[in-house]
Amino acid sequence: MAMKYKTFRALVVGAALLLVIAGGFLLLQMVGRSSPGPSHPDSLADPESDEPLGIQPVPREDPHGPVRPGPEGPGPASSGGPSDWTAKVLARVPTGISGKKAKDVFKSEPFKLSLYADGGDGRVNRLKVDLDRDGQWDEKWSFPTPGSVAECKRQVSSDDDGETYDKEFVLTSGGTWQPKGGSEVPAEEPPPADAGAAQGDLSSLRAMDSKILAKIQAGISGKKEKDPWSKSWKVNLYADGGDGQVNRLKIDLDRDGKWDEKWTIEEGGAKVKRQVSSGDDDTLYDREYRLRGRKWAVKN
Repeated sequence: MAMKYKTFRALVVGAALLLVIAGGFLLLQMVGRSSPGPSHPDSLADPESDEPLGIQPVPREDPHGPVRPGPEGPGPASSGGPSDWTAKVLARVPTGISGKKAKDVFKSEPFKLSLYADGGDGRVNRLKVDLDRDGQWDEKWSFPTPGSVAECKRQVSSDDDGETYDKEFVLTSGGTWQPKGGSEVPAEEPPPADAGAAQGDLSSLRAMDSKILAKIQAGISGKKEKDPWSKSWKVNLYADGGDGQVNRLKIDLDRDGKWDEKWTIEEGGAKVKRQVSSGDDDTLYDREYRLRGRKWAVKN
């Protein structure tokens, strides 16, 4: 009797365990059906978007996209010629400045512009322009009515020396630059033609030539003077005799590290031979000139 009871109890316990295991399995199956399946990137909306699932959200505008012109418009491009950069300067003047001076207003431009309001009220009454950023002011402008560009007077240094302003213009009501009467440098009278050179073989001195010739006359200290002006062109002068009297020089017109011209100087500058490399290769100097008064004569 005791054996039958034990067998019956074992069967009951086993059946109960089977029921527990089966119930747990069913519960797990139900939980699995209610949970979402694996997500797919194309089936979900942007969490910050109002678009429904399964629809691609509309791309947002790139905050760093194309820059739109401001209220004054895009303005003229500085690379298009002198009329463009002067128009840009004239457009800037009426906006005024803070304080008495604004230095290098357009830092990204190839030219340097400084504005001045001497009255301290922010109204610009004058400015200076360094076209090639060589440290020499190429132009000085003044405004009779501060803050207004009307009748602007523009003085230009054709020699780029920051000292002699030999050309003068006035802004007309039509927005054009009119030379001020009699202020432009008159054309130089041609010297008598040299007996050894035809008139057609003569060419005028460049502004830089006049500057260099004056330096030759003044002489240098020691045997070499390197790049005395730091302009857009470079000149090295040599006095091989050690007496300061220049007997030769080299010119790099575009500062590309290659000498474009070589001059040989005799008799303190009275005789100058100028050799030019038309290929800008610092190797072949295929053109030659002689100084004749204030002209260059081609050597045939």
